[in-house]
Amino acid sequence: MSSTGSIATTARDKDGSVETSVTSKDEIEAFVIVARNMTDRDKLLEDMMKREQRYQDRMKLVEFEAQFKIPSFRKQFKKHCRSLASAEQATESIDLIAFLDVIQGYKKSPFEQRMNQQANLYDTYVAPNAPQLLSVMKQNPQLSSQVALKITKSVGDADVFDEVEEAVKMRIVTEYYPAYTALHPTEESASQSNTNTNSSDEITTATDTHTQKDTDTHTHKDTETFTAGDHTDR
Repeated sequence: MSSTGSIATTARDKDGSVETSVTSKDEIEAFVIVARNMTDRDKLLEDMMKREQRYQDRMKLVEFEAQFKIPSFRKQFKKHCRSLASAEQATESIDLIAFLDVIQGYKKSPFEQRMNQQANLYDTYVAPNAPQLLSVMKQNPQLSSQVALKITKSVGDADVFDEVEEAVKMRIVTEYYPAYTALHPTEESASQSNTNTNSSDEITTATDTHTQKDTDTHTHKDTETFTAGDHTDR
């Protein structure tokens, strides 16, 4: 680095000629700040997009739960799932829906019946070696242990399978419900689609504003520094 706060960089070409370039300290600092701003912007955008996705998934879950209470919807949705091109997906989706039907029946059952049913439901759908093991349990083996612990402390509680039920619904909502709503849009899903578009625009605007503020702040500081130096020279 020279005494004037510059860095000299020397490079040798293939033909043996030497080229030297000089970069000022201010130019280097400006480059570092711009690079940092871009990194911060990317991280901010990624974080906002993740939060937005979680929010949208939650909204879809609420919509699905409301629709699933309607008998005509359940009938049409089951028909849609049976017609899926992939036999594996068709089987999984139907199995998940069947579990939701079973859990609804369990919750509506009298206390005494739930006491007798909960162990059987666990052994059938949730236990590691269950004959009808749910796909969400294969993806999250720890959930099986959590439910087993709840059952040991439960005496016919209606909410003992709530975590499994939510995991099943989220699987349906993220993997199968979007394709159904694309073919059979509801007022809620159409409204949500508009909200998604607006939210994406807001995220882009917010990140651009964040970057612009950082750039403006740096420019303002550079102007103050230049002005102060100008007065000193005078």
